[in-house]
Amino acid sequence: MKLNYLFIATTLLFLGCKKDALITPYSLTVSDGSVIEGNAGENKVIEFEVTLDQVVSNSDNIRIKVATADGTAKSGEDFIVPLYDDWGLVPQGTRSKKIQIEIVEDVTKESTEDFSIIVTCPNSNVKIVDGVGKGTILNDD
Repeated sequence: MKLNYLFIATTLLFLGCKKDALITPYSLTVSDGSVIEGNAGENKVIEFEVTLDQVVSNSDNIRIKVATADGTAKSGEDFIVPLYDDWGLVPQGTRSKKIQIEIVEDVTKESTEDFSIIVTCPNSNVKIVDGVGKGTILNDD
């Protein structure tokens, strides 16, 4: 009787390990983005794309979070940081999700400015290959 329990426990352990070994992690990258600044009231955005190397299966929920980091462009002056950092899910059956950051347009002559977005993912089956996207605001004044 003890031998049967030992056999069952060993088999379950082996199957559990084998199942985990077959899980293919997703690889995540973030694109850079740019936009011509424009004038007040034009509602311009810089669009970044978060891309996975494979389609999200129906059994996975890939949640991403986004933060920004000032460069020569400053949050609140040159771009608007959303009040939330949880950007939701990469939809099942797709490989990507678009992230839009609103630009503050003005008529001030200035040089090209930049900032970064940093994408993180709490899922253990996601490997971040390139989690930083550079946003470039091209001056047109």
